[in-house]
Amino acid sequence: MLTMCQEVRSILVGAYGDYLSEYQIDLQAALDLVSEGESLRDETLDISQLAAYQMVASLILNLDGTITRD
Repeated sequence: MLTMCQEVRSILVGAYGDYLSEYQIDLQAALDLVSEGESLRDETLDISQLAAYQMVASLILNLDGTITRD
């Protein structure tokens, strides 16, 4: 049986893989995502990886455990 931490990690790793696959197919969507905001992106980084990491970071920030203390 997985602990809550292991379960969350598994979900996040799976989500990263899904997002990465999606953004490798649709580079324009990845570019649109990483071009949002005022900060310039590091152009040496892979766009599809950066977009996938950005989406996983969004998932982490939306976890209940990120917002509340158990």
